[in-house]
Amino acid sequence: MRTLYVMPAECPPSWRADKNIGGGLVKKIIILLLLLLLLANSFISIAATDKKQYLWKIGYNRGELIKQPNGPFEVMIFDHDAQGCYMGVVYYKIKDNGPVDATWKFSNCFWQEESWCADINSFAWSIDGEYLYVGTSEIYGNGRLFELDLYNKKARPIFPEEKDLKSWEEREYLMTEIKDINIQKNTIIVEVKTGKETIQKEIKML
Repeated sequence: MRTLYVMPAECPPSWRADKNIGGGLVKKIIILLLLLLLLANSFISIAATDKKQYLWKIGYNRGELIKQPNGPFEVMIFDHDAQGCYMGVVYYKIKDNGPVDATWKFSNCFWQEESWCADINSFAWSIDGEYLYVGTSEIYGNGRLFELDLYNKKARPIFPEEKDLKSWEEREYLMTEIKDINIQKNTIIVEVKTGKETIQKEIKML
């Protein structure tokens, strides 16, 4: 009796080549996706770190000097417990940067005004380093959000607007707090409480 051996048919050379090419391409795609995922996680981590540098809320570093992450200024916090937190702005790098016209001098490196310095609850540095946004409460302070032009020593309330205040004349209180900052969009999320309602608004920083 004859034994019949059947040899396995070999794949055509072209098919084997295509299979190897396809497998290599899949590996490259997987590696690329992993690299993109790692990169995205690093950006998220950086953004979270930057938030802590640009945004301050009551309870963080109370009684300390908070340096600007991208400029020559720092905020000095005065914590008076039940009477609230107060603040002032210091131009601490005047020796390196020099005086600024008539606003900042070697003999005048501290800036504080009653309208925006009293009963603060939060503040945020602008991304370009030229402005400071301050949230206040109405118990001992103004209750509105202020925009401080740091180099020119100019301050103005920007939220809520005057028309809003007139409609809230029967409010229980007024407190405006910076809740969050979006570095990529250059915006801050601001929350206003009146005792009767709560309003949030996204504000574009200069």
